[in-house]
Amino acid sequence: MKKCGIKHGMEKKNVVEAVDIGDADNDGRNEACIATDHVHIIGWNGVKYYEEAAINETYGILPDVHVGDCDNDGKNELLTETLRETEGLPHKVWIFKYANSDATPPILTVEKPGNYLYIFGKEILPMPLPVILGKFTAYANAEDKESGIKRLNFMLMACLKRLHTLHPINLNWEKHLEFMR
Repeated sequence: MKKCGIKHGMEKKNVVEAVDIGDADNDGRNEACIATDHVHIIGWNGVKYYEEAAINETYGILPDVHVGDCDNDGKNELLTETLRETEGLPHKVWIFKYANSDATPPILTVEKPGNYLYIFGKEILPMPLPVILGKFTAYANAEDKESGIKRLNFMLMACLKRLHTLHPINLNWEKHLEFMR
């Protein structure tokens, strides 16, 4: 989100006015809901935060956003409102039922490495974690039946090693000694 400000009484867009954290899409995981002139729903994918959705049906300054069960049906909704009459439009309160269209997480299958000591790609003996000596090729596959897989990142020691867009994938590793989790 780009940073903006309010000057001389003029309204600027993309100013963060309010934040609430709650299970906005009723999937059992919390999202951050951020009110600017729209409501941005921010999720966590285990590696980084990303924008799940933006509700663009709103206008003006939104001084609050709330995640909660507004209609007593056992499911959360999002509530927001304008600060005052804005851009010639009246003060308004919105209640949105938000549902993430893809509620099933992707399935990742790591075929290799397993929990073994590998020397030049050969399994030698079982270990609590993979230990790799010499050249090694890792094999993995990912699938998501609802929305598909756009890419798969290989991370090693919290560093991106390779980005793949085709599946199944393999990664040739040529470092002398690496410990993988």
